[in-house]
Parts: sequence; C-alpha cells; structure tokens
Amino acid sequence: MKKLQAPNPFFLDANGDALDAGYVFVGTAGANAETNPITVYWDEAGTQPAAQPLRTANGYIVNGVTRARAFVDADDFSMIVKNRHGVVVDSSLTNEETIISGAMAPVVSATTLALARTAMGVAASGANNDITSLGALATIPTVIADEFTDVRSEIGAIIPAGMVGHFARNTAPTGWLKANGANVSRTTYATLFAAIGTVFGSGDGSTTFTLPDLRGEFVRGWDDGRGVDSGRVFGSAQSHALQTHTHTTRVPLNTVDSDKGTSPSLWSIDSETDGSSSAPIGANVANETRPRNVALLACIKF
Repeated sequence: MKKLQAPNPFFLDANGDALDAGYVFVGTAGANAETNPITVYWDEAGTQPAAQPLRTANGYIVNGVTRARAFVDADDFSMIVKNRHGVVVDSSLTNEETIISGAMAPVVSATTLALARTAMGVAASGANNDITSLGALATIPTVIADEFTDVRSEIGAIIPAGMVGHFARNTAPTGWLKANGANVSRTTYATLFAAIGTVFGSGDGSTTFTLPDLRGEFVRGWDDGRGVDSGRVFGSAQSHALQTHTHTTRVPLNTVDSDKGTSPSLWSIDSETDGSSSAPIGANVANETRPRNVALLACIKF
C-alpha cells in the first residue's frame, strides 16, 4: 500500500526559533513517551532502529548530522519534545499528528500537522480519517513558510529592529547582535540597517554599517529638544565630566602671637598667613567618576 509522506517534521523552541540540539521521545500512545518508549526506525521497512531520544538540528530530526525521517511500527504513539536544556516544548499523547496510509507512521510535530490538516480543508486536529482530498499536500510547505513569516512579523512588531536590551549572559541571544561597534552587512541585516542607518558609523561606506558600541557605557536618554542636554546629537557619545562648581575655605597655616603667655592666644593673634593644601578624599578613589553598577551584555535587535 502506498504511504503518503508528510512534510519533514519541524520543531520549534519555546521562543519560536528552530529547535537546535533538541530531544524527541516517542512512546506508547496515552503514556509518557520518555518513560514508555517504543521502537523507532530510520527507514520505513523497519530495518534500521534509531536510538532514543532522537536529536534535532535547526528544527529537524537528524541521524548523526544528516536530516532524517523517523518511523514507528504502530497505529498510535505519544511524543515529548525537549530543548537542549531538557525543558519540554511540545508533547502529545496520541498520533493526531500523523498523516499516514500504510504500515509505518512518520513522526511529525503537532504544530506541523495541524497546519497540514488545515491546508487540506479539515479541522486542525483529528484522527486523519477525515481527509478526503490529498491534492493540497503540495501547498503544505508554503503554508508552513507563511506561518513562520507571520510569527516573525508579530515578533518584529513587539520587538522592533534597533531595540537595545541588556542580558544576563555573555553571548547575544537569537535575533540579536552584540552592541560592540562592529561593522555588519547591510544586506544580511537589512531590517536593522533600515532602522538605524549610519547613525553609529557607515562601515565600509557601501556594503556594511556600524553597530552602536555600548561596551562599558551608561546610556542616557536623548535630549530631543528638552534643554537638559542641549545641542546633543542623537547617537553621539559623551565623555565623563563633573559639573563646574566651587569650594571656599580658609585655613590658617602660620600665626604670630605677641602676647603669648599673658593672654589666651585664641584671642590675641596679631597676624596670620592664609594658605591652602590638597589631599585625596579618603574612600573609593578611582580613575573615573561612576555610580554603583552591574556589568551586563548590551545587544541590539536585528
């Protein structure tokens, strides 16, 4: 009997990115897939057993480093998907995620198959015996691609390109670049380039542009006509400074008392010489003026 091959399973992390270095457990229907595993194969004939958990790379199941399909010799099965940290990002107790006409069922994610079923004109979830027309299978990749485009557009509306964030990690998260003054491609990061242009530098003048360099810097709100930081150009850097001020003091260094011994010298000083001296202020002296602070990684959304 001819088997209908569903699109390659594509798994997402909790943040909407392709699941990389993830774990896929396949088990007995209605039971915990991790603690009740069933045999999984790399081939439809069932001659090449696959060790569980299956691994993912860039959202796809892989056999070693090669994208692969996994099969189970069962009409029903459960599934648990975890990210690289062991956190569950998807799970199912049944095979409603399966499009099949044959003995071996291809393992695919619930999200992918829900989109596939919708593309074929049936409800997003079901036992798959309600599918009567298979011509729409060819549209599934386009449907899924459109879905990802919509998701990314929604994320972009919430976190627009050019937004700066500080992170308690030393690497930039997915979708962000370190704000380290680097020159990056105007094509690869076209959305970011459209947002900030050459405000922080023009790169090589044609193919790259410069990111803001926020390493070791405090960020100040742009004056934008308020008059507190008058004349400030947007995106410009400013050196450290202390506001102009004065200190007045009078320190007697030498005194002459002609009545010493006959009257209290406190009230009988004939003359005195004024002078001044300097000394460092006792605590927390450094080579810059700064408040208390914590060092985090500044990044910019692209």
